[in-house]
Amino acid sequence: GRLYRILGAATMKDYILVLGGFEGQVVLKHESSFSEKILSRINWDPNLNKREFFVGYEDPLSKGVVEVPFVTFSKEDALIQKIRYLKKGGVVMWDKINRISLL
Repeated sequence: GRLYRILGAATMKDYILVLGGFEGQVVLKHESSFSEKILSRINWDPNLNKREFFVGYEDPLSKGVVEVPFVTFSKEDALIQKIRYLKKGGVVMWDKINRISLL
């Protein structure tokens, strides 16, 4: 089989960038962060009511975690990688630090 070689990887804002390719062919590929995938699922999955969710993110101005309703949260509020947790009905459904994922 052909060998895929990764030449480098980096994180930039909401994405993981991978530079690699097969036998001299170079490909730049971006991958959405896990946080972004979870937010997208809550936003678009008809089985999940986004009005029931809250986003907790690290806020550099308050030097702590700020919690806002999912429906009012925007990427302008915080960088995706600053999201710490997602709650539904007071229950933590996803937590980056404690590695909880109930979604």
